[in-house]
Amino acid sequence: MAKKKTRAKTIKNYAYVNVLQNGVSVAESVYPLGRSQTVEISNDKNGNLVLPHYPLPNKAIPFLKLSRHRVTLIIPFKWAGFCTTKGSPVSISPLEGTAQREVTLEKGDYVSIFHDDLRIMVKIAPAEAKEFRDEKMGRLFRLPFRKFLLPTKEESQGIVIGCLAAIIIVGGFLFGLLSRPFERPSSIRDISEDYLLAFISSDLIKNAPEALKYKLNRKYFATSVLDHYQNIASVLTNRSNKAIDQHFPFTADLYKELNSASNSEINTAIRRQQMVDSEQTDRSHAAQVVIPSVVGESMAGKMVRVVDKIGIIQESLVDSLERRRTISSTFPKDQEYGFEEYKNVAKGDKNAEILAQIKPWEKTTDEQLMYQEAESLAKKAEKKQKNIRAFRDPNEQLTADNAMCIGIEEGSHLSTFMIPDSLSKLDIKIAGLSGSEYGVQAKKEIIKEPLIGAIEPHLVEKFIRQNRYQLQLCYELALRRNEEASGVMEWKWRIDSRGTISDISLVKSSIADRHLAKCLEEKISRWRFPRPRRGAVEVSYPFEFSPNKGKG
Repeated sequence: MAKKKTRAKTIKNYAYVNVLQNGVSVAESVYPLGRSQTVEISNDKNGNLVLPHYPLPNKAIPFLKLSRHRVTLIIPFKWAGFCTTKGSPVSISPLEGTAQREVTLEKGDYVSIFHDDLRIMVKIAPAEAKEFRDEKMGRLFRLPFRKFLLPTKEESQGIVIGCLAAIIIVGGFLFGLLSRPFERPSSIRDISEDYLLAFISSDLIKNAPEALKYKLNRKYFATSVLDHYQNIASVLTNRSNKAIDQHFPFTADLYKELNSASNSEINTAIRRQQMVDSEQTDRSHAAQVVIPSVVGESMAGKMVRVVDKIGIIQESLVDSLERRRTISSTFPKDQEYGFEEYKNVAKGDKNAEILAQIKPWEKTTDEQLMYQEAESLAKKAEKKQKNIRAFRDPNEQLTADNAMCIGIEEGSHLSTFMIPDSLSKLDIKIAGLSGSEYGVQAKKEIIKEPLIGAIEPHLVEKFIRQNRYQLQLCYELALRRNEEASGVMEWKWRIDSRGTISDISLVKSSIADRHLAKCLEEKISRWRFPRPRRGAVEVSYPFEFSPNKGKG
């Protein structure tokens, strides 16, 4: 039986080419052997290996010639490096000749030649073999899913223990969240004193034993003080009837009447203004300019008014208590003025005050304990308020003037409309509005130095030359967006007596790239020039941008 002739399979070879600039690959390609062609680097977009921004002599450099039976390396003039020919290394020096040379390459040969920052690397080798994967062998070593999760007994035990521990920890955390109290405080008594002391003046606490008397609950000391002054605020604003029995009926009736009269005036002004607005809206050929306005008192203004009244009441109370303590010795049998029972300390004699505090064999009375507690709470309140004031802006003080809403002057009919007779009447209408707005701060006026300084031009020129590299990145990013971006951009800025830049602006530009302009503005504004003499100066400087073609 005749044997079949087997035909040897030919392995196809390729020329692998890579072009590098400053060590970075800028072009690469693969060429099959057996077809005649010339490989070259060029500036032409239709060339083999294109380098659009690199200056090349004659816009192209051929370096590799491929034919059916051979590969020839063409070494350009002034190029250096090394290569292998038929496996033997050959050194290439630019001093060996004055014209290009040719070297024959075969399978397995390498080439690495360079000139300036450009390097060409060539390798003659067969196609890279594909990764071999044996599916049958993979199935033999592939574990089932159960074995993948629990490969050994020890690991199975560890996973089970870890899961139980995780369940206990996460379950305990969730149980704690679900079992935490959700009850909201129903009254001030449910809130801790530590949270209340920051909102109570220390003077109110110190005078609480004498001011509140029987209404003071020592178990809820801070709460009693707040309750008392909340009752006063309720009377002033006519918000609650529960506080009337704790004050003089005349006082409650007086403020109820005042609040009712104020609300009546506000409602009357609102109705009158709505009538005027309605009449102007119905008029034909009348333009309407809306100016926001509010009639009445703002919530912030009411708070300031109430706090101011409570302050007056507190000052009067302190003055009354001081006078009662002073004249109490004059009326020893008058129980109404017997305030020495609260203090038990002689006034005026410093030694007597110090000795009165030293009572080693005498028990402290209930009155003394009460005042000691009040003094301690007052100091604690001062400490908490000091921490709060440290983070407050001192410029934002709430006063009766800046808390007023924008309102309408009495008798003014110019608020939300404008007749077409004259634009000058708009000023009259705005003047008819009175008040201010709380929370809006005026912008700080920036005082600029006069342009009377002087600086040597060569110092500016030298500084710009030293820091010009900072603008290079902005232009390189612009070239990525547009390869043909080039031109002049003229900038103008002000240099103050400290050397810092302000008022930077773009005077004119022949490059239409807003991203480039924004990048340059950020870079230039951070510069710090030499200090001018006697004041600020203004500088105008043109920057020219063009692609760097290099040297061939």
